[in-house]
Amino acid sequence: ESADELIGFGKWIFLSTICGFLYMQGDKLLLGKFLPLDQFGVYNIGFFLASFPLLMGGVLTRKLLIPLYRERPPTESEDNFRKLQKMRFLLTAGMIALTGGVAIAGVVLIDLLYDPRYLMAGAVVVLIAAMQMPQILVLTYEQAALAAGDSRRFFVLSAARAVLTLSFLFGGLILGGLFGALVGQGLAGVAAYPFVVWLARHAGAWDPKHDAVYACVGALVIAFAFWVNWDAIADLAALG
Repeated sequence: ESADELIGFGKWIFLSTICGFLYMQGDKLLLGKFLPLDQFGVYNIGFFLASFPLLMGGVLTRKLLIPLYRERPPTESEDNFRKLQKMRFLLTAGMIALTGGVAIAGVVLIDLLYDPRYLMAGAVVVLIAAMQMPQILVLTYEQAALAAGDSRRFFVLSAARAVLTLSFLFGGLILGGLFGALVGQGLAGVAAYPFVVWLARHAGAWDPKHDAVYACVGALVIAFAFWVNWDAIADLAALG
């Protein structure tokens, strides 16, 4: 019985890992094929700087929230839900602050760290950081299904994200080059939101108040980052 349970749980984790690779690395697969080498190199520089807050937040949420979801399931009591809500608000606030700071200062960071040949990477940093806001919004939900032993729903979410990310990324790449690909990644995160809500509601973890508050905060941060760095973003968009 224990072996059956372990294999049943593990097979969906295995499939989720494959989808997760496509979701996380699909941009490298497609952009490496379609972009000139110089633009691809600039993208990788921008990705490295812009993705650090999200990667750090992902590790932090996995370390903190899986044990909490296991020990204090939100479906068990209102008190458990409120405590998880408080931690979710704090974690999301920290990640939006870090990612927003990178988005706002993207052009300045590249100007300080690299020579003028890599100036275009500044706009890439701004766009990647901004387009990660939808992922940050739902980052604290992903572990709820795994903590409850529901690896199948986690696989469905991973598969949906992989398909949406590759589809929107490819569409944006064809329509608008590097700029379109970056915008496509953000739209893919928005399109995946219903799947995240489906998973979170089943685990009793969905918090619409949290999502509404930080959707507004994230939108304001993105708007300010675009306003501050508009010239650089316009130059990137003009490359097509």
